[in-house]
Amino acid sequence: ATPRSWRSVSPGASISSAYGINARGDFVGGVSSGGPAHAYRYLAANGMVTDLGTFGGTTSQAYGVNASGSVTGFAHVPSQDAHAFRYDGAGLVDLGTLGGNLSIGRAIGPTGHVVGESYLPGNVGPHAFFHNGISMADLGTLGGSVSSALGINATDTIVGEATNAGGESRAFVH
Repeated sequence: ATPRSWRSVSPGASISSAYGINARGDFVGGVSSGGPAHAYRYLAANGMVTDLGTFGGTTSQAYGVNASGSVTGFAHVPSQDAHAFRYDGAGLVDLGTLGGNLSIGRAIGPTGHVVGESYLPGNVGPHAFFHNGISMADLGTLGGSVSSALGINATDTIVGEATNAGGESRAFVH
């Protein structure tokens, strides 16, 4: 493949980051003008940038975008706990947590299913999760204490990393 040249994209702010991109060239990340960062989505077809906002807290960040432009990441609620979200163009949908104070959506599949990590009650973990559009399921670990789901495909096959009983980090397929 021919290398492409670098170009800076800073959608209306002094600081920006991009974490996910799809085949159409839509990308997502976080943007700030010196204050708290907000998640954004950039649509390549028309150059439109959308600030995805928060759930009433200060900060949000987007990490994954699927082929249809749906987005996942996290957004703060008023208590400043962070909740995973899904965005389909009509506002953020709060995916909740596995009982702790933090969840982060890391990837979103073609059907809108989201994977990531969330703390359990007592803020144990985090553990990898799968959200099917209705509820969040704990995917567990490989015998250790932490895991994170980082990718999902059209058949809901999930990949990520988890610790085993010896505390070593290992890739997993679920």
